[in-house]
Amino acid sequence: MLEAKFVGEVYCIGEDLGIARVFEACRAFKEKGNRVIGMIGSRTKVGFAIENRIRAFSDEFFVATEDGSSGRKGAVSDILKELFGVIEKSTHTKYPDLVYCSGPQELIRAVEDITRDCGVAVIFDKNR
Repeated sequence: MLEAKFVGEVYCIGEDLGIARVFEACRAFKEKGNRVIGMIGSRTKVGFAIENRIRAFSDEFFVATEDGSSGRKGAVSDILKELFGVIEKSTHTKYPDLVYCSGPQELIRAVEDITRDCGVAVIFDKNR
């Protein structure tokens, strides 16, 4: 079980079977007073039965589907990469205090690559 605490801003990102864990993380971090950015991805919208529950505990919420049937077309890691790209170019925004990631190995590798040089704490939940 995730032991959430107040850290400031948390990005919660998940894909496929990791989406249920993202819901738990969003709720836990939000209940501790954090600003939560939720991001989920799947092959198609069919995989998003939990979407509204995650949205309820997110200050901002993003969706990506491989087929473009909901949210942006592409991988959910593309959204994280774009957000980090905006932060890198900005003088008014900062990286999140924590990134929580749950999903398949491809997502975990992508998040590792995106966050590697940013000094951001990351929790990888491999217990999907």
